[in-house]
Amino acid sequence: METAKTLQIELDANLQQALQANAEAQKIGVPELVRRAVSFYLRRYEEAEIRQKYQKGYGEADLTDLEFEMKDWEDEQVWPAP
Repeated sequence: METAKTLQIELDANLQQALQANAEAQKIGVPELVRRAVSFYLRRYEEAEIRQKYQKGYGEADLTDLEFEMKDWEDEQVWPAP
């Protein structure tokens, strides 16, 4: 089991109020909300890095998420003869 570490950060009053209001609306604590937000950010950052490497490696222009997912399946399509 991982040991949690304390992280001290400074936030402006508006951001603190927004965090508190959002945490209350979700019925969770501010620390849990911050953990979720950081995890979400890191996942999106990793996805963006993977997409960038894919585009660099395959020379693709900016792909939408759906285009990115479907790219490898385009050649697998089989259409019945009319």
